[in-house]
Amino acid sequence: MTDTTASPRHGRMSAIRGLLRDNPLLVGVAGIGFAVSFQTIARLAAQQHMPGYPVLYPILIDIGFLAAIVEARKAIDDGRSDLAPRLLAWVLAALTIYVNAHGSPSGDWLGLTLHVAAPALWIAFLELSRWRQVRRARTQKPDRIPLARWVFTPVGTFGMKKRMIVNRVYSYPVAVAREDALMLARDLVRAEAGSRWRKEVPALLRHHLSTGTLPEPVSQAASMAAFGTMPAMAEPVSEWITDALTEPTRAAVRVRAEKRVIEASAAASEQAATEAAQTRQTPRQKPVSNRIVRAQKVRRLLADSPELTREEVARKAGVSVSTVDRIKKDMPTPLRRRMAEG
Repeated sequence: MTDTTASPRHGRMSAIRGLLRDNPLLVGVAGIGFAVSFQTIARLAAQQHMPGYPVLYPILIDIGFLAAIVEARKAIDDGRSDLAPRLLAWVLAALTIYVNAHGSPSGDWLGLTLHVAAPALWIAFLELSRWRQVRRARTQKPDRIPLARWVFTPVGTFGMKKRMIVNRVYSYPVAVAREDALMLARDLVRAEAGSRWRKEVPALLRHHLSTGTLPEPVSQAASMAAFGTMPAMAEPVSEWITDALTEPTRAAVRVRAEKRVIEASAAASEQAATEAAQTRQTPRQKPVSNRIVRAQKVRRLLADSPELTREEVARKAGVSVSTVDRIKKDMPTPLRRRMAEG
């Protein structure tokens, strides 16, 4: 799978490493071809009075040719057409050979051959590496589904083709084995959830059954079945469906338990906050002193039992006689009450 997030510089370096990995001797051929072509093209550029430095022309042509080949390999890796970079590479190759052919004297076929041999080898090896890359890319193309399957089961074959593209399945036997695993999975789901299983089962399982996304054990079992080794496919498929059907229930139980814990914690926090607020808002009552209690008792005895002497009132109330005199002095007499009422 091509990494679309890689930088262009990383892609060019990968293409160059691919060239060297295919044929390490390309380094030697490239060095010799560049050296020979460099001298010839630089000398002709100087003779033609080309603008700029003459040494830049051979460097530009050879680097441009190499860049066009690298772009062609990248296009092949990405599954795109490499016609545009190939045309540019052919033009630069023809220009290099033409200029090197004119570097020898007219009629000197031996010199002409020697001038053309090195750049021609460099170009030929690069083109051979490109052909190898094309063959490698063609082997990754999916197998063709037999025409008879399209004719007799067009709807099912269309779904199978869609799942091959989505899951990058290139082998037709592997795709057939994966379809068998999907049919077994649907049978197990139907037996568990009934005829309305498409509305009853979790959405993720429905998506996997529709797109043919299989877990790793089921995918490995299908691949082994496609290449002649018949594993027990029912066991991994059964485990997959069991886990897919029970995991949402277990997750829901965990969510409900966590929700209850959170709600209980929130209620306890709210109750504690309420109690703290009430404690802060309730005013603190001051305790009644014994002195006030005794004075009230003295007043009650004087009002209810006027026949008692001062000493008796003081003894019953637990105060001194002077206290009784002071309280009695402050109490209103009957004359004062009548005067107040009148």
